[in-house]
Amino acid sequence: MDWACRYPAQFRLLQDCDLTNARHEPILRRYTDSIADLTLRMLARARDTGRLHPREDIAMLALSARCYVVGLARLVLDGRLKDWTEERDSLTTAKHLTHDFVHRMARSSQPHMAGM
Repeated sequence: MDWACRYPAQFRLLQDCDLTNARHEPILRRYTDSIADLTLRMLARARDTGRLHPREDIAMLALSARCYVVGLARLVLDGRLKDWTEERDSLTTAKHLTHDFVHRMARSSQPHMAGM
């Protein structure tokens, strides 16, 4: 979130594959692939240490999280998040929302929730 707000033009370029075609630019591809790989490894580690359900679909969880964060970052950059909240600082609000999102996703994936 910090990076997207600090470098809004670069964030927008990376998110708009039609403009940059990041998959065909080696430096951009390495960057985006490393973010995706880190996300998958972190979620797998959380699953392997019992913080996520053993049968959690890590790839789907990573995609859900990515969609959420990209959408939230766009709301911040476009100035639309403040339309939905009373907070003045959209970046702080976005960080709080992201923390809440991660907490809720992890909690709903706990092994003890499997029987529910």
